Amino acid sequence: MRDETGTAFDARCIAALQAVLGRAQPAQDHATLRIAAAST
Repeated sequence: MRDETGTAFDARCIAALQAVLGRAQPAQDHATLRIAAAST
């Protein structure tokens, strides 16, 4: 994702994701990321 920052991914979104992941200490064996789609 870092390699595609600024092209495929918005730099602000990647920075926010890194900040969130940096605070959370998931279990060493796995991590789960869930993204909910906005309903229109």
